[in-house]
Amino acid sequence: MATRTVSANGHDWLFDADAVALPGERLRALVRARLVDEINGTPVVAPIALRASRDDVSTRASADGLVGLVSAPSRMLPDLATTPVDLSFEVRSPGFLPRTLRATLGPIAGFPDAFAPVDLGDVPLHRPGVVIAGRVLRNAAPASVPLAGATVEVDALWSQSPPPYWIAPALSEPPNLVSLSPALRGARAAGTTLSERALTFAAPPQTLLKPVGPGATRLELSDNDGLAAGLVLAIDIDTPSATEVIVIASVAPASATDLPVRVTLEHPTARLHRDGVRCAIATPQPVVTIDTLDRDAEPADPTVFLASAPTLADGAWAEIDDGVAPREYARVARAAASTDADGFFALPPLARVALVRLLVQHPAIGDARPIVAIDPATPRLSLELE
Repeated sequence: MATRTVSANGHDWLFDADAVALPGERLRALVRARLVDEINGTPVVAPIALRASRDDVSTRASADGLVGLVSAPSRMLPDLATTPVDLSFEVRSPGFLPRTLRATLGPIAGFPDAFAPVDLGDVPLHRPGVVIAGRVLRNAAPASVPLAGATVEVDALWSQSPPPYWIAPALSEPPNLVSLSPALRGARAAGTTLSERALTFAAPPQTLLKPVGPGATRLELSDNDGLAAGLVLAIDIDTPSATEVIVIASVAPASATDLPVRVTLEHPTARLHRDGVRCAIATPQPVVTIDTLDRDAEPADPTVFLASAPTLADGAWAEIDDGVAPREYARVARAAASTDADGFFALPPLARVALVRLLVQHPAIGDARPIVAIDPATPRLSLELE
């Protein structure tokens, strides 16, 4: 801009304004999104913590769930006119599962004279699972009687909060869902297959030499006999409730098969495993039945939705494979339970639902169908069905 003279208060001033920064030279958003609650579609108002995958960008979070990455593009990405850049950042907020947002920025023709950020729009955050537990009783005088052997199952659900003046069962959805243990390790798109496959454990097993906690990807095992990348490793095989099954990514070289070895896994562990537990190569047996995901799912989702009524057996191992990411294994639990001798029951963790309708059946009573609102702030929802 040309220099000009400005007269003020009896003085003449030479004024030489800075040049207007080009769009790609300004400090601005690179990626932006609005975080919303998947259940009701409202913006996330809880505190939001962000962590970028690169050190040369800053994170920003503001009211109404608005988040993004900020930088001066021309300094950080000088070749953006011809070269695209992958950006990502992790989102955490109390009451929601963490989620990683990813975007590809560019190439942008005319950069830095032209620039436009990536707008991810509304991004739904998922809630953790809620366990519905309680007791089934028969109303009798002088005191209610617990009913053993009653069945309690989800026979309808509502994924989102119904509108005002809603009357059940309008807008209900079939209960085409199963719970996974452990929860999903990676993001899976609709169409991902869940194949029921029995697992046989090889002998002799290895021993875990050092304890590992959730999030570990490396294990120290007693020997490398029979271990190889691409095989499936079962960890803690003597405790079914703690067993994890994860594909091996690599095995460190060793001079002899009976020497300790370090194994790297394709996915991190989800549970604590103490030193001394036994591990073994697991061989998946022929596929028994296959179900397919109907909705996209995120890491740590304990519940997945299927395209039809589940055919996977309760308690069976499922091989989860989308043909892109490394396959994973989890035990399947259907949304059903039976009461014990004292009438108590507990359903597996349920997530991504606002309401469920339970079907309660026992020969001593007529069928009951209570509708239960899921409170994601309550990890365990206790009921007394009488």
